[in-house]
Amino acid sequence: MTHPFVDWIRTPGDTSLGVVCEDGYCSEPVATESALAARWLRVWPPCSQRLADENGQEPGMVDDEPILDPPLIAQLRALDDDDMPNISTEIAQAFLSKTPEDYARLQVAVVQADPKNVGLLGHKIKGSAMNFGGARVARLAEAIELAGKAGETEPSEVGPLGEALDEMYAALRSEFGI
Repeated sequence: MTHPFVDWIRTPGDTSLGVVCEDGYCSEPVATESALAARWLRVWPPCSQRLADENGQEPGMVDDEPILDPPLIAQLRALDDDDMPNISTEIAQAFLSKTPEDYARLQVAVVQADPKNVGLLGHKIKGSAMNFGGARVARLAEAIELAGKAGETEPSEVGPLGEALDEMYAALRSEFGI
């Protein structure tokens, strides 16, 4: 099963939906007929609303930002129904299984001095974290994304991102009982 992250658009020449990235890149297509896609589109706010900078902090300045956002967790749980009673838990499990792999790939990109993949993986982790209101992880990942786009290969936020991800993993396991 494909689990959606970030925002949705219709891909050109296709009837599926794709995950939107800032550069227009779409990944992980999901059929529009999918019950999950229909419910996700109905309850989830746009990516730009979820990472709105309400407190004036620059990317990477994350001292008091939450690991999870209870209102977004409630919206995620609203996806559960009789047809798919555990979909919110499945989405959390997908994050818990895929994001450590993405973080490991980010570390490899740093070692290999690969700014393109540093930026892409920072972007991917940012979008995934925003699905749970993970502002601390999202801001650190956004700083890494921007550093990669600027050609930097060793962003200082990589270590703190790993620590914030560990906190987020623990919070999700506690929240969803996994």
